Amino acid sequence: MRYVIDPTQKFDGAVITCMTDDVHCDFYGNTIEQIRERDHNPNLTTIGPEELNRLHKQYISDLHNGPVEEITEEDYWDSYNCLPPARVLPDMFFVGEPYHSDVFPFCFTAEGRYFRCRKRLNTPITQLREEVAHYMATLKSANA
Repeated sequence: MRYVIDPTQKFDGAVITCMTDDVHCDFYGNTIEQIRERDHNPNLTTIGPEELNRLHKQYISDLHNGPVEEITEEDYWDSYNCLPPARVLPDMFFVGEPYHSDVFPFCFTAEGRYFRCRKRLNTPITQLREEVAHYMATLKSANA
């Protein structure tokens, strides 16, 4: 099994197509050369399952450790009420629909402010609390 990707682009969790027989696209029967021509992209290449697994793990890690954004109180409660939360903890929750795989939008409130980022659903509460505290300390030092 081979998967077609563009190695010059940041992996976003998806492949362009797959080739069960290692040579032809499963959907149109095209070879890698034909796909490069069709997509006007000479950078396209094929990778095996091991490399795809490595890229996917890195993608999930990047999502989990992605940026935090400040949101309004209204956005916080809209996120809470849009679907039943996947996990609720004091002053924080995971929105009920995953962003990708087991990575969910994660909302928290601290010091009267509201925030959203992405975290793995099974992240231990102690780790979540530590990450929130570290983020808030970083904000304070940046504003000092």
